Amino acid sequence: MCISRHCVFNSRLSPIVAALLGLAPMIAVAQTDIGSLPRVSAPGAYGDSPTTGVTAASSTQRALSPPPGVGSEAATGFSMSIGLGMSRHSNPERIGDDSESDTSYVVTPSLRYGGELGRHGYEIGYSAGSESYQDFDTEDSDYQRLGGALRLDLTRILIADIYASRTEAEEQRGTSGSREIGVNEDEDEYTYDTVGGRITLGRRSNLLQLYVGAEANSIEFTNNNQGIRDRDEDLVEAGLFFNVGAATALFLHVTETDIDYLIGNPSLDNTETTVTGGVTWEPTAAISVLLEAGQLEKEYDDPAIEGFDGSTYLAKIRWSPRDRTSLSLYTSRRTEESSFAGSSFYVSEVSGVDVSQQLGNRASVTLHYAVADDEYSDGRQDDITDYGIAFGYSVFDWMDLGLSYNIVDRESTDVDDDYEDEIVSLFVNIKPYFGGSE
Repeated sequence: MCISRHCVFNSRLSPIVAALLGLAPMIAVAQTDIGSLPRVSAPGAYGDSPTTGVTAASSTQRALSPPPGVGSEAATGFSMSIGLGMSRHSNPERIGDDSESDTSYVVTPSLRYGGELGRHGYEIGYSAGSESYQDFDTEDSDYQRLGGALRLDLTRILIADIYASRTEAEEQRGTSGSREIGVNEDEDEYTYDTVGGRITLGRRSNLLQLYVGAEANSIEFTNNNQGIRDRDEDLVEAGLFFNVGAATALFLHVTETDIDYLIGNPSLDNTETTVTGGVTWEPTAAISVLLEAGQLEKEYDDPAIEGFDGSTYLAKIRWSPRDRTSLSLYTSRRTEESSFAGSSFYVSEVSGVDVSQQLGNRASVTLHYAVADDEYSDGRQDDITDYGIAFGYSVFDWMDLGLSYNIVDRESTDVDDDYEDEIVSLFVNIKPYFGGSE
């Protein structure tokens, strides 16, 4: 998953791009005041580590990311990073009959500025990525995102969060939910606009906290005649936290998302409703847990289209048994919009584990394993496995070096779509310091 919701869709970014962007998140979304752990970011696979080879689909991304906005522990001041790297792919086109291997070259600049106005906080940031392949220019990609957030600390018990972003990217070939396209065809390009807000009544020290929010998303595909997938997704949500102690909170969460296809597929308009409950637990700085489960209903405007009525869940666990060791586990079950003509949606179940170990004061090693099981409404099933290892070394406080090895494998009931891609990446990330607080 991509840090700070960088990859709102299946952005065409290699493991190295995800790593370089992940080392310098654009909009910090640290823990907010709506609960002890309302939405901790999922570590490891799908965007938070240099071993990542694929990204999750948009609803799963949202579930595994913190809520957008200015975090209560967000840094102030100006920061930037510049990443450079190269990756060697064994199967860059991700096709069943392995294509020839190829090398890609990457540059990823990132800028961020955060500040305070009295009790209020704000952030604005820009990140970009450009990846060029030596031989397979259809795999070339560009990515950019501009976003901002404002937190208004209005009274002792009232907080308002406002945020907006615009992303321009390409849908990565061979990822969860991505459309099957010809190897000589450029990948699908899209823009993704988001504007939203949230009002929270109460703080973590209060017994009860109530929050309501709304978010409007617009997705527009700009090439390959994919306008039939353009849509608006409007979400409203409400939640209640019951803080039973300093370390534990129980919560209820309700969301409704109206999905409106703009052209071509009016019959696919649908409404998703989720009702969930759960618990957050953070007894020490070394352990944090979020468990959530409930019911999800997806109902189509056209009664002839069968929807979905079943369980949804989310779990995220972080544990640091020792100062230099961290273990992270996560799992999620969500419905996603389908890009295949024969299916209207699919259910995506994502699970992963991430283990990091510091080696001395400057070196580290990270292992990760993740799997996405996607079951489409027409019976198709895809299993995507993503695993690997990464080594990092901090040469200076302002420079990191890294080496990673990753394997992405897909097995599908449509055997023509099976593939395996081995990826070796080298990167350097430069992070000048301009003062401010962290």
